[in-house]
Amino acid sequence: PHTPYDAPAPFAGRHDSAALKLAPEPATTNEERGYVPGVFQEDSKQAATEEDRRREMASYYDNVAWMDHNLGLILGAAPKNTVIVFVSDHGYSLREHNGFSFHKKFLIEANARTPLYIQAPGFEPRTVSRVVSHVDIYRTVLDLLDVESPAETDGESLVPLMQGGTASRGYAITEVRADDGRAGGVRIT
Repeated sequence: PHTPYDAPAPFAGRHDSAALKLAPEPATTNEERGYVPGVFQEDSKQAATEEDRRREMASYYDNVAWMDHNLGLILGAAPKNTVIVFVSDHGYSLREHNGFSFHKKFLIEANARTPLYIQAPGFEPRTVSRVVSHVDIYRTVLDLLDVESPAETDGESLVPLMQGGTASRGYAITEVRADDGRAGGVRIT
């Protein structure tokens, strides 16, 4: 979900902000702070009280519940022979790093990790903890449809993982560019 976190009834208010636990704050060194563009250091810190962070988190979870409900409707209505792929373009930071809200601007775990759900005929549900990449989705869908991938296509099919096997690469490359024009960074997971 993206801001504003305005989930409709009956999803709004499902999560009690007072009951939510905040993630422990990682120590931010002066060196790390030097990589945070000034706009984030000034603007993002202003509304970063613990109460505000909990309220933001509760509203975010309300929106996730709304999205989950709608995804369930789609999955329930899809014909059995349908390949379904659900993916997000980025993860989401809920001010875990000293209250900064540099959503998708910094290569921290919360921003780099994304959900990926693939449902296809003939495959049992499973959770895979192996690192994969968005670049793998194209080859995976072609493989599921029994269509040959062009040789020059990047990525690898995730079908072996879906069958309980392993993938050969085992890493993902993530990059981001800072708003001030400097290179934001590259991360290899």
